[in-house]
Amino acid sequence: MRVLLVDDSRVSLKVMRKVLGSSIFHLNIEEVCTGVDAVVRFNSEAFDVVFLDVNMPGLDGHATLAKLMLANPQAKVVMISSEHNGLREREAIRLGAAAIMHKPFFPTEIDAVLHRIFGLLSPKLATGGCIRNFGIKILGRTIAVEHVETGHLFEYVWFREPPYLRLPFVRANETATIPVADLMGNAKKAAMLELENANLVHQEKAA
Repeated sequence: MRVLLVDDSRVSLKVMRKVLGSSIFHLNIEEVCTGVDAVVRFNSEAFDVVFLDVNMPGLDGHATLAKLMLANPQAKVVMISSEHNGLREREAIRLGAAAIMHKPFFPTEIDAVLHRIFGLLSPKLATGGCIRNFGIKILGRTIAVEHVETGHLFEYVWFREPPYLRLPFVRANETATIPVADLMGNAKKAAMLELENANLVHQEKAA
């Protein structure tokens, strides 16, 4: 998988290259330090995914993202930031970002994001019995769990310590043969497994 890594800090590039290099995916990583250089490289070469820093001088991350999506609306762009700014994150998603990640991050988080944006089941969910029927997306503190057959959607807000989920939103398909109540328990298990797999929360295992 060819990766374009974009950050104006040489130190950040070095750290992120090391983290990306520890992913379970084989990543061929190219680096640039400006948004302008990112656009030039992206337009002249084929990249499977772009990791793009938000805060850069000159052409910043959002402006760069807009140009990348204009060049290729199917581009997989992961926005990277040390800030937790819901407004700016929603703007990035509106512009076409495939995911948002916050510094510092770990190889397992890279793995989880790549599994998700390329539509691959993560290893735990692939062997998770009935819970494999859920598609899962994590955005900030929201984790959306959708049953792939019925269309039932559960949107949780997750909290790291102690690890738990709050369910503020459910979208039910009234024509589905499986009631929403029958799926709720497995949806929660699937959400927690994905959070664990992304190294975002850790559950205490029963003896």
